[in-house]
Amino acid sequence: MGRVAGLKAAAPGLHAILYRNLFRQWCSYTEQSTCGNPYFLDTITKIAELSRHDPVIRDLLRVFPVERPSATDMNTFYLFIFLHVHLYAHATAAADLVIDVDRLSGDAPYRAEIEETFDGQNIRVDFSNACPSTAYSLVTFPCRADMREQIQIISDAIIGKMPSERGRTFTAQAVADLMDEYERHEFYSKRLRSVLFSMQRDKDEAVAAAEEARRQGADLQSEHDRAGTERDSAADLQAECDRSGRAKDEALAAVESMRRQLADLQSERDRFGTEKDEALSAAREASHEAETLRSERDAAVRDRTSIESRHRRLDQDFASLAALRDQLTGERDAARAATQEAARERQRVESRYDALLHWSLAFHDSTAASASWRLTRPLRWVGIGRPKRPPKPDFL
Repeated sequence: MGRVAGLKAAAPGLHAILYRNLFRQWCSYTEQSTCGNPYFLDTITKIAELSRHDPVIRDLLRVFPVERPSATDMNTFYLFIFLHVHLYAHATAAADLVIDVDRLSGDAPYRAEIEETFDGQNIRVDFSNACPSTAYSLVTFPCRADMREQIQIISDAIIGKMPSERGRTFTAQAVADLMDEYERHEFYSKRLRSVLFSMQRDKDEAVAAAEEARRQGADLQSEHDRAGTERDSAADLQAECDRSGRAKDEALAAVESMRRQLADLQSERDRFGTEKDEALSAAREASHEAETLRSERDAAVRDRTSIESRHRRLDQDFASLAALRDQLTGERDAARAATQEAARERQRVESRYDALLHWSLAFHDSTAASASWRLTRPLRWVGIGRPKRPPKPDFL
């Protein structure tokens, strides 16, 4: 919208811009952000930061600093509103045609008028499938009266700097429409905000719990790998014990051989006896080491059993988190359905209000015409030209 005047000066043709109620546009930004798409909220600060050469936007960034755009941050909301007020004031002053996308869905004559305007430029368009949409806002204010006063004062200051009467008039009406839409939103959706906050908080807690569970799972996997390493070490020790057992058997065989040679080798008996004692001592040490290895193996088995038990408990926690996630998803879908039903009900009330207003105007006109007819005595005598009353709407 900041380039409308430059484009019009550089290129001929019909220059049209789209206008949408600013509060409905903010609600759309909020809905996109809560659904995981922060792009539109990020564009607010990006556009403002790249436009610091404009003194109005530079002052807005100073008064409403935004470190990180958020759908619940008041400064983000204020910066969005005043940035668009500034842009609309300039764009509508330069554009040849301003299209109110909110009116396209509910005002058939207005839609036909816009289509005829494009038809005059040899461009065929069809807006018959235009439909209204309203999301929700999560930003809250300590005092709504102060918020309204602040928006009115700063908007008047921005609009007052515009040299174009058309731009000032249009933007002033846009600010009024913004406040009207905000009041309707607060009337219909104020209680829904607390539900949305609760759902968002529960979602964040569930994500944090899932992250903690994944971290614990990684720790358990590390412990499992460490236990496997220790088990392999125990197996190596068991192999060493087996080798010691074989050495013991060989030593016993040597002792038996010495006994067979005792009669023939009496002179060497003492030496062989000493060697036998040393072999027996080594066998006892090997037996002791084997017992120690068996104890360590049993401890490793108990550790593995404990790890498997903790793993089963972790699986149960995962199942509980999945059930909680499904429950939260159901509650979110129910809240969305309630929001859509409220939007349909509001549209039905608005259409009835329009029909009642048109009927009231027609009834008033027919009343005035009837009064004029009664004043015309000849017509009343003849009984011709009597005005007809308009039919009442179906719902009356």
